Amino acid sequence: DHETDPSLFYLSGRDLHIGRSSDSGASWERSSIPAPDGLMVMVTFRGCVLRDGTILLPVGGPVIGELDNPDAPRPWRQFMARSTDNGDTWGIAPVCADPSGAYTEELALLELEDGRLLAMTRAHRMRDPITGYLWQQWSEDAGLTWSAPVETQIWGYPAYLNLLRDGRVLCTYGHRRMPSGIRAALSDDGGRSWNLDEERILRDDGGTPAQG
Repeated sequence: DHETDPSLFYLSGRDLHIGRSSDSGASWERSSIPAPDGLMVMVTFRGCVLRDGTILLPVGGPVIGELDNPDAPRPWRQFMARSTDNGDTWGIAPVCADPSGAYTEELALLELEDGRLLAMTRAHRMRDPITGYLWQQWSEDAGLTWSAPVETQIWGYPAYLNLLRDGRVLCTYGHRRMPSGIRAALSDDGGRSWNLDEERILRDDGGTPAQG
């Protein structure tokens, strides 16, 4: 809790802090997920609840020691936090890491009709002029293990995945080249391929990208 203002609290440290409320947000139980060995800090993106009740939270962070030299690559490690008891306890499973130093985060999740999981991850090779293509992976065991990442030809970040009523997968993503905005691609085969010839432009009126 904050030292002087009882209406505030602050969080610090390497771990991922979890808040859970059973009274519509009037009060909160706070707990944490310890960061895996080797990570400077752990952050998360949008999670999901599977049909069997498993809670998944994509988590990750920068590797300790890799940021000391500003000219060195900045590799991150991506993990999946899993809970099968409504958040009482959590396990951590590795998802992906790029030894070349890709900055991987903002992983989006979707449970497909056949029970497989599709993940779409922002991957930035910081000093590669060809950068920013989304990576995709699959899990067939509720997020315990993951296939090797495959680089798509979808450029943009972050991604968000939806399963449409007709069975197609919709991937929407920020487009940070001019004209900046939001774009979308559809898949007819559960994410194995994407119809980029028919990429949809949802917005093209974004502002100027921030410098630095």
